[in-house]
Amino acid sequence: MPAPVRVVLGAALTLVIAVLAVLPPILHFITGPVAPAIGGFIAGKQLKLNDREAAFMGVLLALAAGVPAFIVMDRLIANDTFALVAAIAGAIWTGGLATVAAWFAGSDEETVPDTPAHSPD
Repeated sequence: MPAPVRVVLGAALTLVIAVLAVLPPILHFITGPVAPAIGGFIAGKQLKLNDREAAFMGVLLALAAGVPAFIVMDRLIANDTFALVAAIAGAIWTGGLATVAAWFAGSDEETVPDTPAHSPD
């Protein structure tokens, strides 16, 4: 699968998981703030995203979350500056968590062979 397709699929998967994590009542106070990390980890693991793809997915997700958030808040809140700052902060939070989690999940860990704690004499 080409890298751009994996990145878009990763962003879509992360966004769906993040929205689903916010939906359950009461539980959304716990899962909501870390939902982008949960979604990013699953997307990074399933799609095996490399470093660049994880970073690009995070930027794409930040735009996908930040732009609509600004539009909605701009319409609902009289203070444009607050709406802009809140949307940027939310976009950085969403994109940052998703990027780090996707990078962590997608990175191939090199396994070190098991070595005994002490060598027999």
